[in-house]
Amino acid sequence: MLEQPKWERITTAALAEKLDVSEAALYRHFASKAQMYEGLIEFIESSVFTLANRITEDESDGMRQADKLLEMLLAFAEKNPGMVRVMTGDALVGEHERLQARMNQFFDRFEATLKQSLRVAAEGDAAGRAALLLREMHRVAARVVIVADLRRSWTAAAGIWTASFALGFHPVSRHDGVLSVFRGYRGAELAELVERSVGVVPIVRDRPGFRLTACWPATQPATQPATQPAARPATTP
Repeated sequence: MLEQPKWERITTAALAEKLDVSEAALYRHFASKAQMYEGLIEFIESSVFTLANRITEDESDGMRQADKLLEMLLAFAEKNPGMVRVMTGDALVGEHERLQARMNQFFDRFEATLKQSLRVAAEGDAAGRAALLLREMHRVAARVVIVADLRRSWTAAAGIWTASFALGFHPVSRHDGVLSVFRGYRGAELAELVERSVGVVPIVRDRPGFRLTACWPATQPATQPATQPAARPATTP
């Protein structure tokens, strides 16, 4: 009945007639029509999130995760057109408000899963850009490469958050300051990133002010000083 392109509200009387049973028989299995819809919503949740969990477990690439999640949801909708009316709320018009609230929770949960995949993709992309930058620095440096960054620390984040109020920071600046700290590195992480990117083990040191430095020798050959041509031996006329 849900698959029929009609806008009429589905009643228990029409459902009983369709199934060729009495309404009393329906109510022996379901306490209310809302409970019938809850059974459909449970089917939607179980089907979609079982597949979503399988995708996130089997696929490590965040962008491919996101693509497969969207493809899966669209395939589910195509295979179950009647469920789409429940998912969009069309079939729930005039029903108990908790049903629509539960469908809203379904989409909030799916959105959170999708955002997590995109976050994984963004982090992988950021790591790739960082590695590319380190390789370029290593390539063009004449003697030594020195990299400085923030050292990730809860203490530093809390200090920036607290000081931002005393200094009158704008809320956006306060948020950016804390976010910058959490996007910093720990010593071992920075050392691993450098070694993985350029194949050299750097010297990493903690610096005052929750900063971190890494340095390593460049591989560019030193420029040889120009040599004077050998003097010709004097000749006697």
